Amino acid sequence: MIEIQTVAPSQDAPALERVAAHLLASGAGSEQPGDQIAEYVSNWAEYEQARVLVAEESSNPVGWLGVVPWPGEYATLHWLRWGLPGWPTVIEAADEVEIGRKLLAAAEETIPSEVRAILCCIDRSIEVSAERLSLLQDRYAQIGYQYAEAVHFIHETKRAALPSAPEGLRVVPLREPSSEELIACIRDVFSGDVAEFFCGGSVEEQEAFLRGLPKSSTMDEAASVALLEGSELVGFATAIGNRDNENLVLNWLGLRPAWRRRGYARFLLQHTLAVAGDDGYRTASLSSQTQNAASMALYENEGWDIEGGEHQFTKYVG
Repeated sequence: MIEIQTVAPSQDAPALERVAAHLLASGAGSEQPGDQIAEYVSNWAEYEQARVLVAEESSNPVGWLGVVPWPGEYATLHWLRWGLPGWPTVIEAADEVEIGRKLLAAAEETIPSEVRAILCCIDRSIEVSAERLSLLQDRYAQIGYQYAEAVHFIHETKRAALPSAPEGLRVVPLREPSSEELIACIRDVFSGDVAEFFCGGSVEEQEAFLRGLPKSSTMDEAASVALLEGSELVGFATAIGNRDNENLVLNWLGLRPAWRRRGYARFLLQHTLAVAGDDGYRTASLSSQTQNAASMALYENEGWDIEGGEHQFTKYVG
């Protein structure tokens, strides 16, 4: 029988070292010298909220999955560094699918209540065969995860006056529109793709997520805004600041179809950069799915630099 134990690296690094050494010696990845394992675990210990879920069978570790909640209502999942990427680390002799699913289910129970999305990401610099990627897509799809490829963009900020809103529009804090207006706008922005692209799950789960956005304590209010034409909500942007690395993340940007191709998205980008610079952030960053050709072109034309990318498996929760 598989039991799941939770280890807090910041509180018990030696226990995590022992688990990592046991897993690697049992074929969960390539064996590593003890000093490298210790250094790896010490990096985990720097994140106070990080948790490592350890699957045990007859009190012996047989699998591992790291969970790190971040500012901004999402958490990331991590495998053992020297293990096969993309799925919870499991020793060779064990049932990889069963243990992996139990670890992923335990991750959902471990995350704080404010987390709305769980991401497992494979950096695009890591070589993953087409066969392996197809296998992972199938496994994650069976447990409610969506797959996408993403590119990260970053832009240096500088102090600048806020740009003037386009003629006929005004900018208001995201908390000003009602929940009903926000839900209607976002559903229009993502139209028929909302179930797959925006936030999966039932309609009730989607609406609960959307209602919480304007009230989120993690949002940077000055950069999380709505665009109005009269009383009509035509677009929005949401941003999350991280003072540890002085970066402001623009995590949602959208315009209703009828208001596109008018430069409004460019305005929201410029607004975000001005807010970031004024608030002391050194950079602003965002991610775009590669199939969104219009967004990719916009960010490149506006001088945002590509800084990596990843294969993403995402599940929306809460």
